[in-house]
Amino acid sequence: MKVAPQNGYRYYSAAQVQQLNALLELKTLGFSLEEIKSVLDGDTTGEGLLNALAKKRQAWQEAMETASYKSACLESILRNSRDADRMTELTDDERAWLLVKMVCIEDVRAQKALSEALWL
Repeated sequence: MKVAPQNGYRYYSAAQVQQLNALLELKTLGFSLEEIKSVLDGDTTGEGLLNALAKKRQAWQEAMETASYKSACLESILRNSRDADRMTELTDDERAWLLVKMVCIEDVRAQKALSEALWL
C-alpha cells in the first residue's frame, strides 16, 4: 500500500484488492476472522480448505432447514390461530391437542415426551 503525501490517499495493489475481495467473500460465507486469516496466510490449503468449505456449506444447509422448519411452524400457528379464539370453550383434551398443533418443538425427543405426557 502506498500513501500519497499530498492528500493522504491510500493506493492498493491488485493483489491487495484480490485479498480484500477474498476476505469479504469468506466473511459473507460465515467464516470467522481467525479462519479467514488461516486461509489467507496459506495455513489452510488444498484438502483442508475443501473440508472447511464443505463444513460451511453443511452449516448453511442446516440453517436453511431450521429456517424452513420455523417458517412452517409459524404457518401452522397462523392457520390454527383461528381456533385460539374459542380456547375457553374447549375441553382439556381438545385444548391440549390444539396447543400441541400450535407449538413447534425442534427437539424430537422433547416432542415425543410432550406427546406421551399429554396422552397419558
